[in-house]
Amino acid sequence: MTFYLLLLPVLLALVVLQHSLGVYLAFNLVNIEVSLALVIFAALRMDVLKGAVATGMAGFLMDCLCGTPSGFYMTIYYVVFCLFSFVSPRLYTEERWTLVLITFVGGLMEGFLLFVMSGWVLGKDVSYDLWRFFLPQLVLVSLISPFLFQLFEVFFIRMGGYERSLK
Repeated sequence: MTFYLLLLPVLLALVVLQHSLGVYLAFNLVNIEVSLALVIFAALRMDVLKGAVATGMAGFLMDCLCGTPSGFYMTIYYVVFCLFSFVSPRLYTEERWTLVLITFVGGLMEGFLLFVMSGWVLGKDVSYDLWRFFLPQLVLVSLISPFLFQLFEVFFIRMGGYERSLK
């Protein structure tokens, strides 16, 4: 129960920190998408219910703080979560290079869904932004994903929500 009570403030701090680092340290050129790494971590290493709740909250907070239409990131994060939670028993995620590769593939899926949903919902062509901004962000978050996964493991063990999803 304490996991669900602590999850909202922790995710709010995570999303605010993610946007603050991108705006103030990188002059809004590169935004480190830590919430994507959290969604992939939840799909690979958390219980399905706790991971789905964490994914939903992270997507909701991203929607609120980014100014996107309601449910935009929430839908994208749930698609990524569902696909990775389906294949998580079949993946060996103990090596660092596999975490980098899995995060990169998840980021590509997120970019593709952003591209499709932006064209469909907003009527915008964001292909230029994807190549200029999203790809460097994706490479950066993929390279630091093993460190983020270790950080999430330590943090979620203390919160009581870390359970390996091998079922």
